[in-house]
Amino acid sequence: MSYRYLSRYYDRLIDFDYQGYMAHVGQVKGVRCLDLACGTGRFSRVLAQAGASVEGVDLSEDMLQVAIETTRRTGLKVLYRQGNIADYDFTRPYQLVTVVCDGFNYVSPASLPKAIKHVADSLSSGGRLVFDISTPHKLKEVLGNNLYYEDADDVTYFWQNSRRPRAHSVDMQLTFFEPKGELYARYDEEQTQYWHTLSEVKTALDSAALTLVSAVGEEGEPAKESDLRWIFTAQK
Repeated sequence: MSYRYLSRYYDRLIDFDYQGYMAHVGQVKGVRCLDLACGTGRFSRVLAQAGASVEGVDLSEDMLQVAIETTRRTGLKVLYRQGNIADYDFTRPYQLVTVVCDGFNYVSPASLPKAIKHVADSLSSGGRLVFDISTPHKLKEVLGNNLYYEDADDVTYFWQNSRRPRAHSVDMQLTFFEPKGELYARYDEEQTQYWHTLSEVKTALDSAALTLVSAVGEEGEPAKESDLRWIFTAQK
């Protein structure tokens, strides 16, 4: 999962209400925050605009480069660094850790408890973890084995999904065509997202000694199986 080519178009292709997500996070002025799986830094910048002291961590060097360049142009202060969601380095505890727009869906079910435990270790006493995941219903039934595409002036892309029930995952094959004069350059990327049940998430939080504060759908109602996304708030 490199995001080498997707990083060029990620902000344009991914429809996500980062500003609205602050309703789940609350007041952050003066709060030391870590935005995990920060991607191009869109939510990192929302946190910084709200007055938080923000670090952004992502595995993809290409996504981080976009984050650094975009943040520099805004004049906001965010410290970006490369790291894995399950074993990133931290020097002192954070008061808030966010994992926004499917970060934990890139962690296998077997590795989820370890990843959440590592986040718990990086939180200060009373610190909060706010994160979301695409639900099993979305990954299995909505994305499933479907094909999506977009044809724009500067890029055409195809997104082909392959569901793997035994692995609790969906393999995603992304193909980009960029115009180069009268020809097109083709670029391919592969990603895998895993689905996690409510009980698996709750068990992982409990194992990490994190107290589940809320689990809701995108409309703020209690999480249910038919939701497309679940948002969790937990506290140490």
